[in-house]
Amino acid sequence: MRRIAWIVTAALAASAPRAASADDLPRGRLGIVVGLRNGLGELADDYGLGYVYGVDAGWQLTSTDRRWGLAVHWSILWADFDWLGEWGLDPASVTGQLDVLELDGGLRLRVAPRADIGRYLTVSASGSLLRSNVPLPPASKRSYFGPALGLGVEQYFASGSVLVSAEVRYGIIEIVDPVPGSVSFFIGTAFGI
Repeated sequence: MRRIAWIVTAALAASAPRAASADDLPRGRLGIVVGLRNGLGELADDYGLGYVYGVDAGWQLTSTDRRWGLAVHWSILWADFDWLGEWGLDPASVTGQLDVLELDGGLRLRVAPRADIGRYLTVSASGSLLRSNVPLPPASKRSYFGPALGLGVEQYFASGSVLVSAEVRYGIIEIVDPVPGSVSFFIGTAFGI
């Protein structure tokens, strides 16, 4: 019985997708992201938790065989708020439906803790253009622009052809004018190009 357990364990270990080494990694990626977003301040009071989905892409500017790298990234995101009210789970919700389209682009610094596992810690800075279907607090406008910051982790699988990522993003960040800030958590899957 023990011998069978060892054979099964060895077979599973051999068939598991191996992490890509840094020299196998593609420079580009294209994929999808899904997640949750919660507004801050008045936006949180009025609309609560929303879900986010979209398309994410990027291109590594530096060589992929280094432990650190600089990449450009961009995304198109759609957010839908008050979905708990739509399903009848939040009967106190009277604000109504909020739909948001967000265009985001910027730079991402990637650092590999070890060069041989295809895992990166990321720090991103970007500019976000947000457009909503209704005027948003605090300035009661439908369009906003400002910076966003993110922290995340990326892991390549299947010899670098598949990338799985998780990121926490804070933005839009208020610099001069009042903006509707939020905190988002994304999980994404991308394919190397």
